[in-house]
Amino acid sequence: MNPASYQKLPQELYSIGYANFLYRRPGTGGWYNGGDMDNVGFNLSPTRKQRYGKDGNVSYLATEKTTRIDPQLSAKFMQETAFVRAASLLGVPLSVKQDAGDFTQDIDDLVPGMYYWTGVYGASDPVIEYSTGAAALAILDPSFYRLSDPALGVIQLLRLPPDAKKDVGGKVPGRSHVTVTAGDAAAATEIDVGTEPEVEMEVMIRMVSDIGQKGVLHLYQWNASPDGEKQFVTQNEDFEGTVLKGRCVKTDKGIGRWRSLAA
Repeated sequence: MNPASYQKLPQELYSIGYANFLYRRPGTGGWYNGGDMDNVGFNLSPTRKQRYGKDGNVSYLATEKTTRIDPQLSAKFMQETAFVRAASLLGVPLSVKQDAGDFTQDIDDLVPGMYYWTGVYGASDPVIEYSTGAAALAILDPSFYRLSDPALGVIQLLRLPPDAKKDVGGKVPGRSHVTVTAGDAAAATEIDVGTEPEVEMEVMIRMVSDIGQKGVLHLYQWNASPDGEKQFVTQNEDFEGTVLKGRCVKTDKGIGRWRSLAA
């Protein structure tokens, strides 16, 4: 008897997943590049209802119907753009600009060793005043404090002179003065955390691996939300990514399209 013989399938039908991830706000202009991605997965989960007939001596499956399709996309961004960082914090990235000039901040209680935020960013030329019990505050010698974090605008109080006086509440009130130059007032990215409960994204997952068929999965609306904790201090020294997960909405064009590409 001759052994069974079937034609082998072509090697290009094997697949290793490498892809470019493109995203934008649905229907807007240009696309952002997601960069280095990890664990991008699309899951179509159907819900099926069964009717088991009881008109015989045993119950049997009489019919089964799909009543729901739940498409979900999960993506781990290993390179965090401003848009991805904002999505992970459920916010929108905004470009903000701080005014240049001189800024004053009241200090409730001057305690040696404590850090005090001046209320501005990119601070320079710090001055601290302290109470001696007189009507006006006195200027503290610069050796008694230091500008520990100019970018964040934080001053550390190192010590107080003997003539520092507490008020009736047992505190030494004071005041900080700093300068923000025009160079330090450059635009920065700011995210108002928790103001965007669902970040809508249109995505194209463009397969680029040398192993596998070239193609693109185009999803028209992905309601992305952060999945799990966002680690700001990690337990290990490995690279951390940002995981976004959410359902894909059926739009007037459908949920999406898969298309093969030549290369």
